[in-house]
Amino acid sequence: MDQEQLKKLIQGGESANIEFKESLKLHNQIGEAVSGLSNSKGGIIIIGATDSGKILGVNIGNNTLERLANRIKQDTDPSIYPKISSKKIDGKDMILIEIEDVQDCILSSSLAVRSLTKNRSSTKIKLTKGSARAHID
Repeated sequence: MDQEQLKKLIQGGESANIEFKESLKLHNQIGEAVSGLSNSKGGIIIIGATDSGKILGVNIGNNTLERLANRIKQDTDPSIYPKISSKKIDGKDMILIEIEDVQDCILSSSLAVRSLTKNRSSTKIKLTKGSARAHID
């Protein structure tokens, strides 16, 4: 995805498969979005943009992407191994997390599913293989 494609994606706003996060400090919300998207046909999390699509950018250090990938892997069951990349828009660094459809991905003992532009979670469901979509309202 090049800079112009990413800009257009952000201008289109959040959707059932696109989530914006302002900062890496929102690691719990990022994890919930990973779980929600993986249980709802997959999608992309863009870190460095507000919910309204304003481009803020993020600070990316030497091990930032690796630490993010490890945290996602450790906090999900089954472990999620997303494609994580960095892109620049107008000189600002952005992080893209591409999530595949996994089904029944649990994050820290709760399960989230993407519904329109929100992640909905529950800790009070009994999971069986392929049951996440059917049991969260």
